[in-house]
Amino acid sequence: LPSIDLGPLRGPHGLAFVGGKVWFAAEAAKAVARYDPQEKKVDWIMGTGQNRTHMVMVSEDQAHIYTSNIGSATMTFLEKGAGPRDWNETVIPVGKGSEGFDIAPDGRELWTANAGDGTVSVIDIAARKVVETLQANVRSANRLKFTPDGKLVFISMLNDPDVVILDAKTRKQVKRIK
Repeated sequence: LPSIDLGPLRGPHGLAFVGGKVWFAAEAAKAVARYDPQEKKVDWIMGTGQNRTHMVMVSEDQAHIYTSNIGSATMTFLEKGAGPRDWNETVIPVGKGSEGFDIAPDGRELWTANAGDGTVSVIDIAARKVVETLQANVRSANRLKFTPDGKLVFISMLNDPDVVILDAKTRKQVKRIK
């Protein structure tokens, strides 16, 4: 396949495939963008104003976008507004080095692993605020994923060969797998 010229959207990372398009974070550009493979061009860009915008998740209706910002220790929530070009942005402070994140299957909480301080921030999506910070001992965490039933949360790390498993209800470690 041919290379895609992203122009000034440097540092692409974090991909989501929604609505026949490729959504991605552009770390150096502090932005989220969308690439249309049919038109062979970037057709939408939204700045976050946050350092190292990294991972991205897009709702199926494309009205909600979530992104972690490693350098700013924040999560950005983008929500489609009333007008066709209107977007609302909420920046939520979380732990240092926020990177991997996932939304609970019931859609109520977003959990993000904070590589810099080894914590996990639990965000109430409706309230748009951190409701709990878990001391999870996950320094260098890079990915976090709920099981489909929402009962467990798996966290992998870059500088540690372990995978940590948390119970989503009790918010306690169930197991640490070598």
